[in-house]
Amino acid sequence: MSSTGSGDLRRARDGQAPIHEVVAEYLRYLSWEAGDEFPFSFQLRQYPATVPVVIDPRFGHGLPVIEANRVPVKALTDLWEAGESVEDIAYEYDMEPEQVDALCLRRAVRPHRPHLAVISVAGPQPEQDPVAYDAVMARDPIAYVRFQGTVPRARGNFPGVFGLVNGLARDGRLTAKQERFRRTNNDWYDAAYTDPSTIDPAVYDDRVNPGAAAWFKPTAVELIARVGGYLEILAAHGVEWQLVRSADPGRVVYEDAHQIVVVPHGCGERTGSRGR
Repeated sequence: MSSTGSGDLRRARDGQAPIHEVVAEYLRYLSWEAGDEFPFSFQLRQYPATVPVVIDPRFGHGLPVIEANRVPVKALTDLWEAGESVEDIAYEYDMEPEQVDALCLRRAVRPHRPHLAVISVAGPQPEQDPVAYDAVMARDPIAYVRFQGTVPRARGNFPGVFGLVNGLARDGRLTAKQERFRRTNNDWYDAAYTDPSTIDPAVYDDRVNPGAAAWFKPTAVELIARVGGYLEILAAHGVEWQLVRSADPGRVVYEDAHQIVVVPHGCGERTGSRGR
C-alpha cells in the first residue's frame, strides 16, 4: 500500500483504493514520521495495551521491542525464564513490575503448536475448545486452572506438567540450561507455596483420594505465570500439554491460598496424580 497526496491509500501495483472501513482498524497500529509515506513501526495487538510492543526495524533487528524503551521482549522473558524476579527485571529496565508481569504472563500461557489450551467444563461430558488462555480467563474468570499432559496414565488420570518435566530430568533428557531452569524454578515453587502432602500425608493416597490432582486458584497469577518455562521444555521434547479450566473440577480434599486438591467427579477407583 502507498499513500497519495490527498492522504488516500492505494495498492502500489495498480492504484486500487481499499475499503476504508475495513483497513481503518488496522491502520491505527501503524506509525508514520512526518513527510514519510511508509510506516516505521507496527504495534503488535497480541501484547497488553498497558505495555505496547512494536516491530520497528530500527531497533532489536526487527524483533518485538517495548515501545517505551526499545528493549526486546525476549530480553525480559529470557531473564524471567532463568529465574529472575519480576521486580529485579523491572528495576533493570526502568519499568513497572506490573508491566513486566503482564509481558511474562502473556508469554507463559501462549500455547505452542500443536499444544492446545483446553477449557474443560465440569460434568460427565466436558466441553473442549482450543482457545487462548486470556480468552478463557475472560470467558470464565472464576475457574480453577490445571496444566497437564494429553496422554492419560494406565488408570485414566493425566500427569501434571511439573511431573512431566521432572520425568524428563530423571531420564537424563534435559539440556544443561533446561535443568538449571527446572532446579531454580522447582525451588522457587517449593518456597512460594505449600506442598499439600506436607499438611495431609494422605491427600494423594490413592486408597483415600483416588485420582486426586492439584489445581491453581485463578488468583495465583504469579504461580501460573512461571509455568511457561516448563511448557517450553515440554514443547522442545515433543511432549504435548493442555490447559484445563473448571469452576468445579471435583470434590475438594485440600485448599490453601493458592491451590486446591480435588478428587474428580465420577473418578471411581482411578489412580490419581501425585504431587503438583
